[in-house]
Amino acid sequence: SPTAINGGAIFGTATGRLVVNILESGQTAWEQVISAATGVTELERIVDIDSEPLVSGGTIYVISYDGTLAAVELRTGRVIWKREYKSYRSMSISGSTLFLVDVNSNLFALDSRNGVELWSQGALKKRMLTGVTPVGKYLVAGDKYGYLHWFDQTDGKLVARLEVGGDDEDESIYHSPVEDNNILYTQTRDGKLMAIQTPK
Repeated sequence: SPTAINGGAIFGTATGRLVVNILESGQTAWEQVISAATGVTELERIVDIDSEPLVSGGTIYVISYDGTLAAVELRTGRVIWKREYKSYRSMSISGSTLFLVDVNSNLFALDSRNGVELWSQGALKKRMLTGVTPVGKYLVAGDKYGYLHWFDQTDGKLVARLEVGGDDEDESIYHSPVEDNNILYTQTRDGKLMAIQTPK
């Protein structure tokens, strides 16, 4: 999905490029190669940017499936830093900390200014975690069994869990929860929509 900001539409492509188009005219303002295809098999050459670009403080954060996380200057397209993480999930940011969930459902916190890893949480591998949503001092993610998980933002510790589905993959949660006015919204694969009151 594209991100629209400051008169531009920002999106990633299947060829590993980050592109900014001018909303008024559709013309390309700039494009930047984030990840280039390598390897000999079609699988090894996947460089898709599937997650929605995240914009914060004049910087675009973008991640590709093959393992490139980049911070890019919004105005010019200049790459500020790059790190090796693989993901197709949407990222989130709180203060100066960037949060991402990789292809194996490991959760990472990085300093958004330089890409230095602050902590990682691997207790929920293979549960197909969604991206995380900052809620107060916590992060919340859903999984393929229909559970919501709360993590402490400061160290990634798993602090709470709520069963939304019935421990069944038909009731899995595929999209990051949405928070609005201290209410957390989530939807299961079979269509159940839930609103959960969160502490202020």
